[in-house]
Amino acid sequence: MKKPLIGMLALAIALMVLQSCATKLQILSPAPRINIEPQKKTLALEFGPDIKDRFTIPATGFDNEVIASNWLQSLKNGFNKGFSPFFKIVDTEPELTIRLLKTEVYYERTGEETMPAIISVSSTPQSTMTTPSSISTFTCKILYQAQLVSAKGESLEKAFGTSTSTIFSADISLLTTSSVENMYEQIAQKFFSVK
Repeated sequence: MKKPLIGMLALAIALMVLQSCATKLQILSPAPRINIEPQKKTLALEFGPDIKDRFTIPATGFDNEVIASNWLQSLKNGFNKGFSPFFKIVDTEPELTIRLLKTEVYYERTGEETMPAIISVSSTPQSTMTTPSSISTFTCKILYQAQLVSAKGESLEKAFGTSTSTIFSADISLLTTSSVENMYEQIAQKFFSVK
């Protein structure tokens, strides 16, 4: 019984923090659920010049700006976790390379969730009750562009689209992780699904 109340309090405190200062997005550990046939080739990840390690997302979806750092490591984490069951991941001389050319992150408000009133009962005759409150929920979207490149540097396939988080939350780390996972799942389907 105490765990849901603690979770709701933590969520309310997180929301207050979001509203009072810039939000920081640190290293993520995405785990894409890729479903392709195992490959006998080596694969690498490469970033185009427009993919920055640190950037700021203006306060458009959230009430405050989001400062992202270690973005390249977050993308590498998702790539390694998602593709390593199907390819031998290498850093040099790959047979195939996924080149990310664009990963533009943004957030959209999806609605309001009402938190129930919290009643505190003590041994004294006085009890306290908070009024129900609401918190905003969001989704994360990543506008991406990617290429599948051969060992000779030839572009074999192109993928572009918008990945969307599969959850709605006020936690930007969860939202962004989910959207990175969705991006790699889409890229894998485009580049490696049986045609």
